[in-house]
Amino acid sequence: MQVIEIPCQLLNLNKYFPMKRTFIAVDVRAGEQMTRMIEESRKILRDEKIRWVHPQKIHITLKFLGDTAEEDIPAIITELNTALSDFPAFTMRFKGAGVFRNLHDPRVFWIGIEAGDDLSSIRNKLEDTMNGLGFEREEKSFSPHLTLARIKYIRRKDLLKELLEKYKETDLQETQVKKIIYYESILKPGGPEYIVLSEIPLRD
Repeated sequence: MQVIEIPCQLLNLNKYFPMKRTFIAVDVRAGEQMTRMIEESRKILRDEKIRWVHPQKIHITLKFLGDTAEEDIPAIITELNTALSDFPAFTMRFKGAGVFRNLHDPRVFWIGIEAGDDLSSIRNKLEDTMNGLGFEREEKSFSPHLTLARIKYIRRKDLLKELLEKYKETDLQETQVKKIIYYESILKPGGPEYIVLSEIPLRD
């Protein structure tokens, strides 16, 4: 009997192993002062080519897993609950604003975060845990921030500079973090849709 080998790239593996785009994050609910800052920024920069994050979808990504086999998700949730069971709830302070790369070539508009060692410790634990499940470690150093917008092109950099100057030392809000959320992200033309796969509580 002749055996015909089929190249792996010709197989539609996703047909047999459905994939989901997933990530682990801290959910953020904008309070009154942060909401005012976001609304002011959007108004001032309304004529620029900027993609703003929907206010109800802002979050802090701790670990992006990317394409994840659907059959692996229950095991990931189990490992997350085990890994985070000893971490206590903590408080984050949102303060100041900035951009990545820089003011001459801005790409991301963000709010700064002060969370002591709590957030970094959880992130490091997630890196260890997910690496044990086969997910690659993030090579970039962890720089906690809250992404408000991604900038495609901006003409009036002077307006952006004024916003950064105005809010660079402003305390915008405090938030108590009581849980970490495992999300599925579904990409859509109008922006991503986030579906909660699991909420992992932190210790009281």
